[in-house]
Amino acid sequence: MTLPNTFNAYSSTIRDAMTAIQRGSVNAAFAVTNGKKLVGIVTDGDLRRALLEGSELSDLVEPFIRNNPIVVSPLESRAAVLDLMKARGIAQIPVIDQHGRMVGVHLLRELLGHVKRNNVALILAGGRGTRLQPTTDFLP
Repeated sequence: MTLPNTFNAYSSTIRDAMTAIQRGSVNAAFAVTNGKKLVGIVTDGDLRRALLEGSELSDLVEPFIRNNPIVVSPLESRAAVLDLMKARGIAQIPVIDQHGRMVGVHLLRELLGHVKRNNVALILAGGRGTRLQPTTDFLP
């Protein structure tokens, strides 16, 4: 599985990392080895600071990678991941298998998105509610 927001931790440039951020449509990209083991994370803010401090787009990104990112296993529940994100104030968490390989990423916006529920509701709407009076005199 190729993840769009990953780049090689040891041979990629700042430009490569910025491209990975752009491809992944989140404000971070993940540094991995050739074997897809997660090394760290770099955010658009990390790269912006590097450029403002004089780095070039052609410089290696390795010095700007933050090691030891917060990770979860594929078995972690949605609720646990969401709680971790809220507690740490982060919007993405990489999913790591038992061998340390990145197999996915949880995004806060997806976890907070629509959850399919089997509930069915019927909303009666229209008219002035005269058939349900006197209840509709004080309830919409």
